[in-house]
This record gives sequence, structure tokens and C-alpha cells, in this order.
Amino acid sequence: MAHSYNVAQIPLPPLNQQVTKYASLRLLALTTNPEYFSAKAERERTFSVDQWRERIHNRVTFIATTSPETPVDSALEDDNATWVGLVSLLPPEFFKARWNQLSVEDRTWATWSGSAHTLVSMWVHPDHRRRGVGESLISQALEWVNGKSSDEDDRAIVLDVLKENRGAAVLYRKMGFEDVEEVLPSIWMRKKLV
Repeated sequence: MAHSYNVAQIPLPPLNQQVTKYASLRLLALTTNPEYFSAKAERERTFSVDQWRERIHNRVTFIATTSPETPVDSALEDDNATWVGLVSLLPPEFFKARWNQLSVEDRTWATWSGSAHTLVSMWVHPDHRRRGVGESLISQALEWVNGKSSDEDDRAIVLDVLKENRGAAVLYRKMGFEDVEEVLPSIWMRKKLV
């Protein structure tokens, strides 16, 4: 079946139905492809609605939906839209604000990423892969960071991808990310925006 896709940012503050749909999609990602995430579904299943809402508030999240007759601006409010993919950005301040609670590994990452935005939680439902959905999600994230600031250092995106997630690594390279360092089990990648 052919689908049309929309990509839209979850607004702040999110509507209650958006919090619920986001939580469901995130848990589906973690249970469908646990091998691609460092987070565990067992832990996130215990999150309260307030914890999910806070998670949305702490990042910029884009959602891909299938809703061919819904304008992009209202796709996330359409009860008939199916949420099929997501990607989030953590602003540079995210790690700075939580420095004392970070693990040694996360502090290493935060120091390395500097003032760049961090792309996280990229996932597309298996039934919708290889249809351009991942590219659309990443493109929206790139556009958002590009329009965020004119500060040169702030206009970069970094990510880490598990080495075994070859499909995602290929997609990131196609989108202009370059391998910077291999820190097993991940590859750290960076894209400087112009």
C-alpha cells in the first residue's frame, strides 16, 4: 500500500493525546528494535505521563505520520494519523543542565559534542522503511538547527549510532554526516551545517 507522509514537530506544550502517542511510539521503537537503543523498554514503561511530558519538553521532537489528507501543520492533531517515525534533538544546554547526574560515558559524550545539537531516538516503523521517511525526519531536524542560530558552533549536529545498526549509519552518511570516532559499540558522527 502506498502512503503519503507528513513530518511535524511536537509543539510545546504538547496536547495530552500527543504525549500518549509519543510514549506509545517510543515504546514500540524500543520493543521492536531494542538492539538499536541504549535505553530499555522495561525502564521507560514505568514512566508517568508527567515524565513523558518532561521528556518532550527537554528536546525538539519530529514525528512522521501517514495522513495523506491532513495538512502538515495539523498532522499531529489528527486522530486518524498513524505515527510511524520519530527523531529528537537535544540542545547543547541539555547536558550542561544535567552535568552532575551524568554518567562518565555521558560526560565524555557531552564534552566531545560541545555546543552541537545531538540527534537521538531516530526510528521508523519497519513497515515504512526505505520510503524516505528517515530522510524526511533528519531533514526536518537539520532545517530546525540551521534556522536556530547564526552562531557557527551552534550549527552542528552530532550523533552516535550503534555499529551494528548498519542501515542507520548508511542513512546518516547519505545525509552528510561524517564518521568522527569509533567508541565501541558506537560510531560517533558529526555534520556541520552551513
